[in-house]
Amino acid sequence: MRVPRSLEVWKLGIVNYLDALKLQEKLVSDRKACRIFDTLLSLQHPPTYTVGKRRTDHNLLVPKSNLEKLGADLHYTQRGGDITYHGPRQAILYPIISLRDIGVGVRSYVKKLELTMIELAALYGLEACAGQTGQTGVWVGEKKIGAIGVQISYGVTSHGLAFNIDPDLNYFEHIVPCGIADKEVTSLRRETNLVLPDEELIQDQLISCFAKSFGYSSLIWKKVLLAHKEMGVIGGVILHESALFAEDDGENTYILRPGAEPLLHNLFLSKVRIGISKEVGHSADKVSLIERMSGLYSLDCFILNATFLDDPIREIVLAWSHIDCSILYLVSDKKKEIFPKLSSFSWQIIVLNVKGGSECYTPKLLYIEKLEQFPLIICHLNKKAIGCSVLTVGYVMKPSCVEDFAKRGAFPLFPTQNGLMFVPVSSELPLAPQLQEVDVILHKATDKILSIELDRSSKVSNKITFTRDMQEMQRYLEHHLDFCVIDPLNNIYPLVDRLEIQQILLGLGNVKYEGSHIIRGPHFLKVDNFNELHSVTILAKAGLSLPSIAKPQVACGDADAHQMEIVFSIEDFKSLNVPLPAIIQEYVDHSSTLYKFYVLGEKVFYAVKKSMPNADVLMKLSNSDGTRSLTFDSLKSLPTANDDNQDSGINNCAQTRNQSIDLRLATDAADWLRKVLCLTIFGFDVVIQEGTVDHVIVDVNYLPSFKEVPDNIAIPAFWEAIKNKFDTRVSK
Repeated sequence: MRVPRSLEVWKLGIVNYLDALKLQEKLVSDRKACRIFDTLLSLQHPPTYTVGKRRTDHNLLVPKSNLEKLGADLHYTQRGGDITYHGPRQAILYPIISLRDIGVGVRSYVKKLELTMIELAALYGLEACAGQTGQTGVWVGEKKIGAIGVQISYGVTSHGLAFNIDPDLNYFEHIVPCGIADKEVTSLRRETNLVLPDEELIQDQLISCFAKSFGYSSLIWKKVLLAHKEMGVIGGVILHESALFAEDDGENTYILRPGAEPLLHNLFLSKVRIGISKEVGHSADKVSLIERMSGLYSLDCFILNATFLDDPIREIVLAWSHIDCSILYLVSDKKKEIFPKLSSFSWQIIVLNVKGGSECYTPKLLYIEKLEQFPLIICHLNKKAIGCSVLTVGYVMKPSCVEDFAKRGAFPLFPTQNGLMFVPVSSELPLAPQLQEVDVILHKATDKILSIELDRSSKVSNKITFTRDMQEMQRYLEHHLDFCVIDPLNNIYPLVDRLEIQQILLGLGNVKYEGSHIIRGPHFLKVDNFNELHSVTILAKAGLSLPSIAKPQVACGDADAHQMEIVFSIEDFKSLNVPLPAIIQEYVDHSSTLYKFYVLGEKVFYAVKKSMPNADVLMKLSNSDGTRSLTFDSLKSLPTANDDNQDSGINNCAQTRNQSIDLRLATDAADWLRKVLCLTIFGFDVVIQEGTVDHVIVDVNYLPSFKEVPDNIAIPAFWEAIKNKFDTRVSK
């Protein structure tokens, strides 16, 4: 057998099915005529059902008229096999190879395609096999994970294989996949329950498995931009200067339009390719402003000549030829003269209506009134291109929190490996239209609290005053109870009241296993007046001793919510500045080691941090500066030990410097808290008491940044937690 030396690999990204079909037909013709070498197309499709030569329409279980509601297309093909589904997060290979040149027969070719997918599954510890007689494709037990449908013309192949990484399996419920009834379809994600690597990496691994199965000794990789394709996932954004800058009439200078810099920042952190098209003949201040923005946000600059547009547009096309996705062009309505030329290219044009005139809607022109609408437009177009399997997550939190998540790549505007897009819910826009584009709300309402009034008569939910935008969100959710929220406001209320969370932690007594240590909350006492604490006996009745920590009962939403004091004597209570009512909490000697646990859906991570020293060291610190109690802000000036050692744990399996942590016990506590609090993403802090080795949960918080966990592990787990919450809610 002659072994081919090289294989040309075309990476196409997401391509409409008919475009891919036309490309295959051309390449097959070229391969027959020996104009090209063996070629492998690696791609994905938007949601699409395809029917093979058997034309078994009865295996489509829904009326064809319903497919549009599903966001799916239907196409008839000349490949072998029956009906199947193609969609995002499914790795597809279409080999255009000459079987005669490599000395492989049809039956052997199909077996090698099966082996390709079996080898990929094995990389993830999954045992897969070829189907029984009459069951094509690759199977894991009784569930199908990979499909095969080929066409061979004069020894040259087309069509090929589809391997399920993590597609929306609900689409398979509308068909009898491959005509085989009573058999499930599965995916790599479902079978392994792993946080999978980047989707492109898995596709590359599949290509390598293909090359190994067929004996190709070298691969020639190409990223190909299909010309004149329909609008697909957005891969680049060109911003005309007229949409970003406005002239300040009073100063005769140029300034950024409202919302321009947040938009640039959002696009930059989403790692989308950004360009700016600028005109010639600018004033020095405008040139300086453009240069500053270009440097800050890595903008590609293109000189635009309004009279001769062909050259600059050709420059953009050539510079971005490697982008295998669609391009958006944002321009203001002050530049209507260039609309016709822009519309002649396969770009979607977004027009910022700054003049307030009438809008001329065409399929190529979409109008927006504010720049804050642009991220919503991107998500809308991406969902239209990919289908309903993609979820849009709208996030609501303070800017610093957004920055913490976004700079780690947690809030991309473009679909993640499990089909999530993130868009800010802007207070500059009406709320209802924004939420019509959103499938999930992710919020950190604890940062949106203006005040909390504590009294004995009202529930926590009635005591909280949110910011104006959060109040509007609260009212909207009260009238749309079926909306997926992470997490419902009622579920976070216990975390804003230190008394309530301490009372919840009393239930930790049920969390144990044979031979385990004790895990508990700290002993505590609520006080309305520090004068009540005139005797150590009062503390002792609550299981407390000195030193103790005094904390405000209100955990957030107040300027002094994190103002705390460590108290060493009864007399110190008389002069405390901690807001009332307060919680007196046990101070646990814990060798200056704090374990921060992060719960992201079903997954639990931890990090080891340095912490406050034991009481005897704190006492010396207190006496050294002439004070009695030690005052600190828990967000800023926490007294810590000098040991800089810290570690992190992934999936409860890492080794830590301090071997006394019981990871099984802490993980069981995480599961218990998740069920009791009904929260999706939260954190809690554990210290280990010297002597007793009690594991004491000293704090519980909502939507922490989990910054101690490596991004490549934490962020996919974060996305997975959100997706699973939505899927679970929908299935109920």
